[in-house]
Amino acid sequence: MTLPDMAQRALRRQDNDESLRLVFPVGHWRLEQATSPGHLMLTLLTTDGFSVCFALRHDEADELGAALDDAAGRQGLPVATFACH
Repeated sequence: MTLPDMAQRALRRQDNDESLRLVFPVGHWRLEQATSPGHLMLTLLTTDGFSVCFALRHDEADELGAALDDAAGRQGLPVATFACH
């Protein structure tokens, strides 16, 4: 169990809302070519210094890009409540 998971569980319990998410606004992101063939590295950073890096295969990056593009003007996405950090 991670600290963000513990915080999210506490928020859900406090508000009795299973859709509640602990959310960190993205202050910056960086996409890099990984040294591993066929992979990219996506780093998401917040304005207060928190960061996390994900390895993506090129096909996963394509799927993510398409999903973001589709979601930009689309209605009907799942709805979740968030508590912004």
